[in-house]
Amino acid sequence: MPIKTGDYVVMHTVAESEKHKGLLWKVISEPYMVGKREMVFLEGYRGSFATQYLQVVEYDPMNDLNEIHRRIDKLNEVKQIQGRKGNYDYDSGNCGIYNGLELAASILERRDANFANRIVCKQCNSINYFMDDEQQEKCKWCKWPFEEENIHDKKI
Repeated sequence: MPIKTGDYVVMHTVAESEKHKGLLWKVISEPYMVGKREMVFLEGYRGSFATQYLQVVEYDPMNDLNEIHRRIDKLNEVKQIQGRKGNYDYDSGNCGIYNGLELAASILERRDANFANRIVCKQCNSINYFMDDEQQEKCKWCKWPFEEENIHDKKI
């Protein structure tokens, strides 16, 4: 079976295979010839590798529980950086990014999404706010006090 881009392979019958025993590698290039040897590039491997020492294996990364948990952790990490009010908690107008990440994480974790609320000025519809001397959030443009407005009526 010829090796192609996107295949998962294991190394065999070469010294390098002992060093990387049991590791799956993703093929990230089409095979090409170097002299009389067919070579490919492997994700995470420095340099190319001869296809004669690679065995294609059946593997679907979406069925790998560890891969799914890694993706959930990464989504939650980015969501934490994003903040509930927006980019790094500075701009509430970007809570859509947080909500998109929350939706993706909730689907992977098979749970209800917990969306962030969006703060909107009722006077001028601005989403820019600041804290005044009395610690009250006010619009930067018209100085009207902000009120929270839920951008989603229900959980999915």
